[in-house]
Parts: sequence; C-alpha cells; structure tokens
Amino acid sequence: MIIIFEPQCRGFQHEQFNAGFLYGYSLAYPEEKIVFWGEKEHIQCIKTIFSSANLSLDNTEFVELEIPNPDLLMAVFEYSKIIKGLLSYSYKNNCDKIVLLSIHTYNLIPLKYLLQFKYKNTIRVHVAMHGILESVKRKNSSFLLEFFEKGTRYLKKTMGIENRQGKHEPKNKYLYEKLFKMSMHLFNNKNITYFVFREDSLLKLNKYLPKIYKYFKSIDLPYIYKNVRNINFDTGSSNLMTFATFEKGYSNELRKIVRVLIHDNTLSDNFEIRILGGNVSKNLDTFEQIKYIGDSGKLLREEIEESIIDARYVLLFYPENSYELMPSGVFFDAIAYSKPVVFLKNHCLDYYYEKYKFGYRCNNVDEMIDAMGEIISTEESSERSFVSEIIRMQQDITISNNYLKLRFAKETTMKTKRTIPGRVA
Repeated sequence: MIIIFEPQCRGFQHEQFNAGFLYGYSLAYPEEKIVFWGEKEHIQCIKTIFSSANLSLDNTEFVELEIPNPDLLMAVFEYSKIIKGLLSYSYKNNCDKIVLLSIHTYNLIPLKYLLQFKYKNTIRVHVAMHGILESVKRKNSSFLLEFFEKGTRYLKKTMGIENRQGKHEPKNKYLYEKLFKMSMHLFNNKNITYFVFREDSLLKLNKYLPKIYKYFKSIDLPYIYKNVRNINFDTGSSNLMTFATFEKGYSNELRKIVRVLIHDNTLSDNFEIRILGGNVSKNLDTFEQIKYIGDSGKLLREEIEESIIDARYVLLFYPENSYELMPSGVFFDAIAYSKPVVFLKNHCLDYYYEKYKFGYRCNNVDEMIDAMGEIISTEESSERSFVSEIIRMQQDITISNNYLKLRFAKETTMKTKRTIPGRVA
C-alpha cells in the first residue's frame, strides 16, 4: 500500500500536478493499492482529470478530510492530529510508503518529529516541494529584532508620527515562512526524500541547504498532458492575434505593452490580451484591446481552459530571479495547452528554453513588445515550430516516461524494524 496525502490544497489548487503524481505512483507500483487523502473538492477535481484522460483509478481509494486553516497559529496543532492519524493508519495497515504532495512548516515539523521519535526507520516518505522552498533563500532577522521593529512602528502610528516615506514591508510576510528553513533541519531522517522539479534546482539547493542536500531528488513536474494539438494557425476573418496572461501585479508591464502597440495604427486593431483572473486594474480597463476573464478572485479550471484554448500565445512576466528553486505552474499549463510563450528571462523558463525553443525569450519588456509586434503584423510562421517543440517537450517530461524516479529507496532492513514500543494511538 502507498498513502498519498495532499495536506494543503483545496478544490483545483495543484489538481493537475497531484493527478500527475497519483498517475506516476500508480505506474511505478502497479501492483500496490493507493490510498489518497485529501479535501473533498480536490479529490473530485483529480477524479475528473483521470476520467477526461480515460485513465483508471481501480487501484485507488480516496479518504476525504477537512484541511486546517493555515493562517491560524493553531494550524500546527491541527496538523499534528492529522499527521498522527496518518502515520497511525499507515502503521496499522503495514504501509511503509507515504507521499506528501505539498508541505509547510506547520505540517513538516509534526511529521518529522513523529517519524524521528515514534516511527523511526519504519516508514519511508516522499515530499513534494513547491513555492515554500523559495523561502530558504531568505536571510531572516532575529525574532527579537523584528518584534522591536513592529513595536516601534505601532507606537509611531499610535502617536501620529508614522514614517511617511512609504509602507514598511517585513522581510518575510508570514511567520511560518520564517521558520521553514529551520524546520527543514530539525529531526532529519534518512527515510524522507524531498522532490524538486528541475535538475538545476537540485544543483542550486546545495548552496542554500548544504547540510541536507543529500535528501533531495529531482523530477519534472508531473502532468497528464491532453491531446490539444489541433491548433488553427490561421487567425481567420477576424485577423485577431490573441495573447493570454495572468495579471498578478504586472499591470505596469501590460499597460506599457498596450500603449506602444496601439500607437502603431497597423497593429491596434489586430490583437487582444486576455487577462485571466485577478482584479480589474483601473490603468488597463480603458483599453479595448484588454479583455478581463473573471473580474476578481480565482477562476475555475474550466474557465481557464475556455479562455486559453483558442489563444495563440501566453505572456509571462516573471522577474529573472524568481522560480529559482520551484516550478511555475502557469508555465506548465501553457505547455499542457501547447501554447507558445513570450517571456522575460527567468530561472525556471530558461532551463527548459535551452532544451526546447517554445517561444520568445526576452531580456526586457521592450523586447517583448518587439516580439509581439512581429507576431501580430506578420502572423509569423514560427508558431508552428514552437508548437512542435512544445510537443517534443511534453513527450520528454511526461510522467509516463519518468515515473521510475518516483520509486522509493530499497527497503534494506526496514521491515525488520517495524516494532514500536508502547501503544500506537
């Protein structure tokens, strides 16, 4: 038996990746029963993906549970109960393989503590590392210093002498992010393996986590790729080139792009930029070339698919130093829909671009504007070669070809050590 647990994601958060993981482990262990623990709506999303891909879930059992609110300091205690129940269930069912599809400080600490002091050498664990891993790069100020800074700001505000030079941003936004790097070093256990999603991320971790680097492995982000390659490369009678993007704070870049392109009368009527999700920016809603899909909040997966499936390109504005250790889910969505990408140089995208020329890599927004202008004015033929490269990338990185990386380490003496003194709750 293998237990796969999603401790944090609800609904369609990470549902594509988690379905990929589930499929990968089912390929790696076709003879084993898999028990998936997760939130009710999240489980339904995963079932939908398997159904649409005509994949079987015959050997999989699902266990629904409530996910704690991570914004509360009490989350660590709530997760302790869940992790304790998970490990107890594993032990009682003679299961020595557990997978956690996401992790954070509030569930990593109780997991490592229980594995170290109650279930040592009896359970092997795989942990998927997502966005929180970026926090290990940060240098945290001491808690006493931060407490003093916050107290000083509070007094200034109360006395009406708050700093007028601008809003003070803390070095780290969340307490749990401050503690994450420390939690990675607590209660180290050779039976825990952490997965990152690019080979270069694995190499860079040696810089940030040299003492525990040996516990990490890499695999391309698992994804079940659909056959969405019937692409119409002709804009048709509308003569409209459509780009899709996610705003996420990049309204300045979008505003500059639109203003430059509409200034060229030969381009202004020939393109549209669809912004998926996010709040409507007052700086952008006056442009007729901008189309918002969803005025606020998160879109459903179906809404994203409907909006991106007939777009021709995806725009990504990630800063160069972002996604150094983690993958971009939006980028993998673009690849899944076979959409070429116009993007700024970035750790994650550059890694794949060196192998697969899936679009236009730009050094700055001005170069993005030039690339978009060429795309709009010429309806250029490079799109076909970009899509061909994307299909090649899909074939190379699909979990169907890489599932053996998910095999657990050899058991050695593990089964002979499955004796735990005292009563297991």
